Amino acid sequence: MHFDAPLFGIWSPAGKQAPFICLEPWYGRCDAVGFTGTLEEREYGMRLEPQEEFHGGYVIEVM
Repeated sequence: MHFDAPLFGIWSPAGKQAPFICLEPWYGRCDAVGFTGTLEEREYGMRLEPQEEFHGGYVIEVM
């Protein structure tokens, strides 16, 4: 997998005995446990100005 995101999530639905895992490039995340700051102080936050666009992506290569 090729990507330029700052984070990478590997997860599976909890308690579902799912037969798969999810592999996801993440450009942001939820608050850390105990975080009491503002939205602007969140880790890995991204901010766009009005009319500004963000383009991201990833490539999965199966060999």
